[in-house]
Amino acid sequence: MSSLELFMKSSRLLTVLRPGSFRLTRETRVQGSRALVQKTSPHDRAPVVSYHHAIGDNTMSFFPVDPPRIRQRIRRYERLLAKEVEDFDRISDGYGKRYLLGPLYMLLGDVDGALASYRWFEATFPHDVGHPMHLLCWSLALYRSGQEQAAARKLRRLIQSNSLILPRLLDGKSPDLSLDQDEHIRKILELEDVPPEIYALWDEAALTWARAVGASPAPD
Repeated sequence: MSSLELFMKSSRLLTVLRPGSFRLTRETRVQGSRALVQKTSPHDRAPVVSYHHAIGDNTMSFFPVDPPRIRQRIRRYERLLAKEVEDFDRISDGYGKRYLLGPLYMLLGDVDGALASYRWFEATFPHDVGHPMHLLCWSLALYRSGQEQAAARKLRRLIQSNSLILPRLLDGKSPDLSLDQDEHIRKILELEDVPPEIYALWDEAALTWARAVGASPAPD
């Protein structure tokens, strides 16, 4: 049995925590050189989870780039999430590892693994609205598996959650961020979270499809 299968099996015991159950007013925790920032704006119901590999004032990709290290990261996150179930009969995951599994599988080129992790996420956290980077990769995984209607729904959910990310994906450059920092801090941090490797997963056919979805009205 694979580590993902063990992970998903153990997750049947979960007591689901709604997003608000780990809500923080403002917290910054540093683990090694990686900084996790959780901020709550008065305009947002859910916490802002931001992933940064911080070195001085520079922000580097949170993700490893070579396949062995990506696999290692996936296994470590799956073990840590399963251990929460073993130790506490629930997952709180204030670190946001659940949002990173799908993107990591996609970086590995494992669409089936990504879809399995997203099915686990959906079953385990039915009230969790997700993170935009997580939704972006979820949409791509569904698109690549031929599930275009489901992929379009995820992409539209991303657009509703954060209107800055799709323009960055389609145009290859960051949109104007001369926004009210307090009101839009969540969107700005989430945009900064998405590393170039994630955007690079989208080939021309996928980008053409995403542009058409973004330009069309959502079905009733």
